[in-house]
Amino acid sequence: MIQLIKADGKFNFSIAPYLVGALLIWLPNVSMGQVLSNNSAVVSLTSGAFVVSMDVGNASGTIANNGTIQLSGSYTNGGTTSGNGTFQLGGDWTNNGTFSAGSGTLTFNGTALQHMGGSASAQNFNNVIVSNSSGVVLGGSGSFTINGSMTISNGSSLDLPTGPVLTFGSGASITTTGTGKIILQSGSNYVNLSSSAPTLQAQTNIAGSAGWRMLASPDNVTVGSMFAAPFVTQGFTGSSYPSLQPNLLWWDETSQGSSLQAWRDPSSTSDGVALGRGYMFYVFDGAQRSDTASINYSDVLPLTMSASGTEQPLTTAFDFGVTATTRSAGGPSDTTYVDTNAVDYGWNLVGNPTPSTIDWDASPGWTKANMDGTIYIWDPADTSGGYKTWNGTTGNLGSGLVAPFQAFWVKANGAGPSLKCDNGVKSTGGSFLGKIAMDSAKGSPLKKLTKDSSPVHSLVKVASDSTARPPVLRLDLLSNGIQTQAYFMFRDAGKLTYDPYDAFSLVPPSDKYLILYSVAGQGQPAMQIQDLPDTGFADPFILPLYVGGTKGGQPLDGSFTLRWTFEGQIPSGWSIALMDDSTGKAYNMVQEGELTFRYNTPPDLVPSGGNFLQKKSSLASTQRSPAVLPRPVVHTVPVSKLSKGAGTSIRFRVAISARNDFAGYLPSTPDLAQNYPNPFNPSTNISFWVPSPTRVTIQVFNVLGQRVATVTDREYPTGKYLVTWTARGAASGVYFCRMIAGTHVQTKKMVLVR
Repeated sequence: MIQLIKADGKFNFSIAPYLVGALLIWLPNVSMGQVLSNNSAVVSLTSGAFVVSMDVGNASGTIANNGTIQLSGSYTNGGTTSGNGTFQLGGDWTNNGTFSAGSGTLTFNGTALQHMGGSASAQNFNNVIVSNSSGVVLGGSGSFTINGSMTISNGSSLDLPTGPVLTFGSGASITTTGTGKIILQSGSNYVNLSSSAPTLQAQTNIAGSAGWRMLASPDNVTVGSMFAAPFVTQGFTGSSYPSLQPNLLWWDETSQGSSLQAWRDPSSTSDGVALGRGYMFYVFDGAQRSDTASINYSDVLPLTMSASGTEQPLTTAFDFGVTATTRSAGGPSDTTYVDTNAVDYGWNLVGNPTPSTIDWDASPGWTKANMDGTIYIWDPADTSGGYKTWNGTTGNLGSGLVAPFQAFWVKANGAGPSLKCDNGVKSTGGSFLGKIAMDSAKGSPLKKLTKDSSPVHSLVKVASDSTARPPVLRLDLLSNGIQTQAYFMFRDAGKLTYDPYDAFSLVPPSDKYLILYSVAGQGQPAMQIQDLPDTGFADPFILPLYVGGTKGGQPLDGSFTLRWTFEGQIPSGWSIALMDDSTGKAYNMVQEGELTFRYNTPPDLVPSGGNFLQKKSSLASTQRSPAVLPRPVVHTVPVSKLSKGAGTSIRFRVAISARNDFAGYLPSTPDLAQNYPNPFNPSTNISFWVPSPTRVTIQVFNVLGQRVATVTDREYPTGKYLVTWTARGAASGVYFCRMIAGTHVQTKKMVLVR
């Protein structure tokens, strides 16, 4: 029995309980604002519920107090919907207007796949229940925030694709019952700020071609689950091929070199994939197996990797457990591996421990003690073949965003280091670097001797605006279809020696890559980013620039292009020049932007040793994989080439001056210029150049070899200098000016005419 009574302008319904489940109501003159109401206000329901077995479109309404609206169809909000009651949907939820959740509950209890979306840019919910074995998929490009509770029943799932952002507030509660789970598709944006640990199925796409990937787990999962078929594992119990070369490795920084380069493989597939630990994983992409000519690997790309497990909340700080272990020199070995390099102090391979993008630059959020400020990620799909870096200001990663599943290198720089993060680091965006090549660089630049034997020092300082980005000189090297970058960054806190915002030049796990790094002086390491001071350096300040490449372990020869751009505001009055020691030419980098040249990479720039992780000799060669295994971490600088009289390893040098006196080519060795005027009477100017701090002695001799005068004899910083000799009491004739600078000796003839 249905009663429709109009009293005081309101519609009241009395519905017999046995009719509720099959009721179809069509009220053309009643707005949804009247229908979607509570027991006491507009709608009186004997059953306590109002059932509509139809789609409701372009609606507005209110669910108040304990009212329950059951829609077996879909609901589209085109105006304003709010309320504290329960909204049960058998179809889709589409919010194109404004939804105010209040203390209400939105329940998805359909039998077919349901969708939750709409054009609203931000949707906030109090309580959401998913009870649908076919699942619910979020849609659109807006944000969905749940501040109350999310319950996903046994056998149900909430699927988050690329596009929308799903956020759980700090006070939210997430319950996944039985096999209930949240599915995070590759590239999705998920931020859980609560203390709940729901069950997740996080995914990432692995595409491209065969090679190493830097991986980490976003949740608590085992090796066997995360690297399940069709992915292939080797070298440990339970793996696809236990007798073959390991292709899943993690780095033990505490090793003293007894297991080459501290690489370790899991003991079995039942091992947990440690949260916060980075792994190197080799994908064969269907290549032929090394132990048989008739079988190929099953891991033909592209593939989707899934990590199904419980999330680790970051309401308390997560500790990455970084270490800094002093290593002894030499090459200790054991029966399993042979160590080829012991200079690995402080290098830690860590990984994003969350299913969210984390921001390396977030503040607050990180605790970094005795840690460098730079991260390193290798992207096998990138055209450079090398590591990408970010130091908080510059680098070819483009930002400090680290996607889920991504591992990255960090470096501790002192004893007792600490690296921790909490919810403050969680962000959105970022791409897993295992499939997407980054854009090529675009290269177009922005647009005198002192008559005193004392050196001139730069007093120019970058504007003190703390919001201004420090000026950066970016260099791009291109050859053979690959490209890499190096950077010079100038700021007040920068140093001429190593500091935490430098970025080391790392040897990538690839057999084809370009080499581009600079060295700040004798004994300094190879750097991809040089964090330099913007004041107080010897003028000009010169850094050797190493260029080259390798392919298949051999030096790369041919045509190279060096391109440079300025990012940020270079201080006015500065001159920056590129010195080409092969041609004796100089290029004004403020006015020019590119140089193409032919070059043969010096062999000593190419790391030697081939595969640096060699399995014990008892393993047959047919059991070794075709993988080029991870190599020594840091590029080794050919230090001998930094001495005076540098050899062929250094083709270029970058000269930086604050005096705006670009004066052409500055030799790589000390140089004595011809005096002027010449002939002279009674005084002449003698200019000389030293490319590094050197003791300089300049003396004058007559034709009999007798010393007539010592013009100068002292230590000079890098630079060009001018001294004067006045020939008091000397007779007309020929004299010889001799300069001794270190081991360099040079003489010029002078003529005195009275």
